[in-house]
Amino acid sequence: MTGATEPDMPAGLPPPVVIAQPRKRWWRSKTLWFNASVAALTTAEMNLQVIQPLLGDHTYQVIAFVLAVGNAALRMVSTQALVVRAGPAKAEPS
Repeated sequence: MTGATEPDMPAGLPPPVVIAQPRKRWWRSKTLWFNASVAALTTAEMNLQVIQPLLGDHTYQVIAFVLAVGNAALRMVSTQALVVRAGPAKAEPS
């Protein structure tokens, strides 16, 4: 023992345990898939203008609001960080 201790830790106690959360690959993210789908459908609708005339302005605005709420809900239930680059091998839950 070198005698160096953490300032807030009482002497003789082991250091706190840090539990690393598993990270998942970006393509397994429901939030990213949801946002990509919304972006693709929005782009298609902007070019084709098929849905908005059928629904009317009010319904179209409600759908846009629901999509934003859906994105927020998915962000709230997300528990794992995403990883873009392959790092050290980690167990990936299936």
